[in-house]
Amino acid sequence: MNATIWLVALLSLALPAEYGLTGNSSERIALVGPPGTYATQEFRSWKAPDGRALHLFFWIPRAPRDLGPMKASAEWPVSVAGQNTKVIETSLFMGRSQRVLVTYLHFADPEAHAMFYASGVERSDFDAILSGITVTVPKH
Repeated sequence: MNATIWLVALLSLALPAEYGLTGNSSERIALVGPPGTYATQEFRSWKAPDGRALHLFFWIPRAPRDLGPMKASAEWPVSVAGQNTKVIETSLFMGRSQRVLVTYLHFADPEAHAMFYASGVERSDFDAILSGITVTVPKH
């Protein structure tokens, strides 16, 4: 597999070369709670010519809002960037009837959370993509 390396916050992603960047944003969003508390949200999305799509939300310190209901139809354990987590296959995601494969990551230093999901991607392909994600350790 020819891969392109993408750096997003603490994560390094080795994605198949056919995926091109289609979305790229960074924003500071007020958090519910004490005034003056904010989250930083990094968002990236990539698409292959055949319509397969990958999406990454990365939040420091946490997601500022709920992105909508999700209903799991299957799940399985995986290791991503040294973390034991799971992939969830959905029938409802972000409040819409849709099949996606999604995984969540959590970090302590700095406190952060990530959600990585795919549409139009087969389970084995998503698992292979997840195996190419590594963490870039921040230098203090």
